[in-house]
Amino acid sequence: MAKALGKKQDYATFMKRAASYKNLFDPSISLMRPKDSKGQWRTPFNPHFYDENARSNDVTEGTSWQYSWYVPRMCRG
Repeated sequence: MAKALGKKQDYATFMKRAASYKNLFDPSISLMRPKDSKGQWRTPFNPHFYDENARSNDVTEGTSWQYSWYVPRMCRG
């Protein structure tokens, strides 16, 4: 939308934001993976773990495995 409206700065901002998922993709396991406060991969790590009552979940309302396959679709009209 920003590009269509000629808003180049907004377009650049949104394109950069849209690519931020790459910061959480761990190519060594081909899954999304949480990082700690120092930017290191969290360990231990279980991509199938989820406990709705746990305070230490790395992923909200799902597992890393599920989020690795989540791809939002953009409709073009």
